Parts: sequence; structure tokens; C-alpha cells
Amino acid sequence: MRTSIRTMKDDPILLRIMDLLKRNGHTEKDLLRSVNLKDTTFNRWKFENSKSFMQHIDSIADYLGVSIDYLIRGHETDGFVAEEKGIIDIYRKLSRRRQEIILNLLNDFAEVESKCVEKPLL
Repeated sequence: MRTSIRTMKDDPILLRIMDLLKRNGHTEKDLLRSVNLKDTTFNRWKFENSKSFMQHIDSIADYLGVSIDYLIRGHETDGFVAEEKGIIDIYRKLSRRRQEIILNLLNDFAEVESKCVEKPLL
């Protein structure tokens, strides 16, 4: 039995992935390399009845800098305000080592803040 050919318009998740790749100046190959998949995988997602991308949805969302909710539903449901999303975007662009440094600094600030309830630092 032959599998039916479909187009990307049949899958809103793939359309969002393609849109985000384009907006961020990335290629399909960039995404596939980051998720450790073969170069031919994206064509199977686009033109065959393959939903195998769902197995990698968390890695794809991380690479694209969006939530899984955004990829699946088309909008964020995380409750973050714009400033918090901006901080998250910047954080995701940092190396793992710099992310650790930032987390340590935030923890230090939170500890100081909790001890200075009456006299906040800012």
C-alpha cells in the first residue's frame, strides 16, 4: 500500500517550524544537525505521513527558542510576561557554563533579597 503524499499545509506544527527557521535565519539542515537526524528526515516530515518529529519536539522547541506549547498550539501558554521571555531568550543563547554562572548569580540575589525584606536592594 502506497503512503499518501501530503503537503506542509496539512500540518500546522511543520508550518510553524518552517516559519521559525526562516525568521531566525536557520535552515532545515541546521535544525536536523542540532537534533542529530539525517538530512533526508525533514523531507519525510514535509511530504510523507511521518509524524516522527513529535519524538523530537522538545529538542526542536529548544533549538528554535520557543515552547513546545507554541509549536503545538501556535501560542504560548506559559504565563510569562514579555520581559521574562526576553530574559529566557538571552539565557538560551548563552553557553552552558555562562548559564550556570547566571543561575548562581540569581540564586545569590534571591538569597540576599530574602534576608533584606525591609530594605530591598533596588
